[in-house]
Amino acid sequence: MIFNLLAVIILSNLCLAQSCYRDTKIQPERVMDVIGLKPGMLIGEAGAGHGYLTFKLISRIGESGKIYANDIDKGVLRSIRNRCEREGIHNIATVLGEVADPRFPVNDLDMVIMLHAFHDFEKKVEWLKNAKRYMKPMASLVIIDSHDHHTGLEKSKVSRMGEEAGLELVQYETFLSDDFIYVFKMSERKSSFVEPGEQRRNNWHPPEKIMDTIGLKPGMVIGDIGAGQGRFTVWFADRVGEAGKVYANDIDNRALEYLKDRCRRLHFQNVETVLGKVVDPRFPEGVLDIAFMIGTYHHLNKPVELMNNVIPALKPDGILVVVEYDPEKSGDTTGRSATPKEKMIEQVSKAGFELIRIETFLERDNMYICRPKD
Repeated sequence: MIFNLLAVIILSNLCLAQSCYRDTKIQPERVMDVIGLKPGMLIGEAGAGHGYLTFKLISRIGESGKIYANDIDKGVLRSIRNRCEREGIHNIATVLGEVADPRFPVNDLDMVIMLHAFHDFEKKVEWLKNAKRYMKPMASLVIIDSHDHHTGLEKSKVSRMGEEAGLELVQYETFLSDDFIYVFKMSERKSSFVEPGEQRRNNWHPPEKIMDTIGLKPGMVIGDIGAGQGRFTVWFADRVGEAGKVYANDIDNRALEYLKDRCRRLHFQNVETVLGKVVDPRFPEGVLDIAFMIGTYHHLNKPVELMNNVIPALKPDGILVVVEYDPEKSGDTTGRSATPKEKMIEQVSKAGFELIRIETFLERDNMYICRPKD
């Protein structure tokens, strides 16, 4: 009797120590923050095993959310159900999948996630293609797996498999000691972002490259000044994801109404329109990681005043980015649709900003990246 009791105590302590070790390695709370996991989400977990990550996820999404825990092993799914019964958890459903199909019973998942499972999949690309059927248009697919000679996984290889499945790698994290985090979204959606007449300008101003250059990442908050009908707004909304937000500003209410409808059609719920004034974008105070304007500056009657009124909306480390035609590149010597570099630098300073750097890779424009003066 005593021997059995000691064995139970030792086994319990061993399991606790093992769980603590995994927590240290995997940092589940930080991972959930980084991938944008929020209460109320509908999650599909692939290769759930005995549920180590499952029960971490459920603690974050709460009773208003739900997890479909998938595996191809009936035994491990039974252990998850048994634990749910013991702990009174009613919003985890187990799903017996197939080798190339997770078989989630819904088609509106906010996220599909897997931990230390992808390297074992026999038909990786086919599995990824099938997983897309269960995801919302804005949903993310998250792979957390190790990078070594045992798994054969590396960034280029995983990214390429995603591309073959119609997924785009939008986030790549390396802060874990033994694992990398890959966040994918459905890439075919991107074609629907471009409306008639926009592709030519997007060739001049490639949205993905611009967003990479300014450091826009999931979870950030960006203000789009002079957003118009949302040519860049929709790209921002996709990049920052559901954990982030876009404030789309303009002084033309009709353009903003069109933008609202455009976001509804694309299922973006992270965009808020802001009707501004000529010299004030009227963003909320202290919320922006980035304030951004493109194709707008040369139209401003009082650019110094407007830029100065952006400062209160920025976070302490927030930046202002202005993409503006350079007359030396565009050939416009009149100044009506372009602003000389020297004038831009002067006006940025008058508005209370210091210039961090000027990016010159665009065909017709310069990109001025600034921060408020101390």
